[in-house]
Amino acid sequence: MPWTFLKRFFSGPTEHTSLSEAPAGKVLLVGEVAAGAEPLASPIEGKTCVAFHYRSTWEAPTRGAAVTRLVEEAQVHAPGFLLVLADARLRIVPPTGQTFGREDHQRLLGAAMPGFRATEELVKPRDRVRLHGRLHLGDDPWLELDHIELLEAAPAEKPAPRPRSAKTHPATPHRRKRR
Repeated sequence: MPWTFLKRFFSGPTEHTSLSEAPAGKVLLVGEVAAGAEPLASPIEGKTCVAFHYRSTWEAPTRGAAVTRLVEEAQVHAPGFLLVLADARLRIVPPTGQTFGREDHQRLLGAAMPGFRATEELVKPRDRVRLHGRLHLGDDPWLELDHIELLEAAPAEKPAPRPRSAKTHPATPHRRKRR
């Protein structure tokens, strides 16, 4: 018995891909995310996502080389989303408190900061993720989210093929006049 406890303590929780095998408490769940009732839009490109990590910097001028300064960093989650497991769809309750949106990014763009750069990392619906959190079992199980890791991005949807236009080929091709 002590050996089992020590092994679990030092190795950390094991990953679970189904709700039936996951114990209540701290867990690692691996599955595919699905959007909830309120989708989230990324601040830079406006893409639909369930979470994003935003980071912006600027180059502060100094006497020597420029120094990169952090302007803003935000980890934002949709108010609620789902994790699709092998045997269930689990409701995810993200941490509250941090908000950042397109208006905030536009405000930073408008500020006079030389060398301003902003990046966003998205977790989109259908992405494969590993969620760290506390699992609450019962009639309506849910996960209190601590951290999200992107394992594999969903394949990009191919755009619909454009209809081909019928090209007419004249008997004699038009040639450009040389000058």
